[in-house]
Amino acid sequence: HLRTKAGCPAAAPKPSRPGPGRPPGHPNRHRAARHDVHIVTAATSNKPNSNTKKTKTSNSPRPRRKG
Repeated sequence: HLRTKAGCPAAAPKPSRPGPGRPPGHPNRHRAARHDVHIVTAATSNKPNSNTKKTKTSNSPRPRRKG
């Protein structure tokens, strides 16, 4: 490395290529993505009778989880 060869360097040599992600000390530029979960809560759904079979109330499935 350069530290052993140089007489009195001010700091250790910086890497030639940047690392992944944002540099330390810099704020985030983008907010995290938020997605709708589509879960029916107990307050809004009708409770089925105990002797009836449970059926799906909505035809649209939950969205796929990405990332």
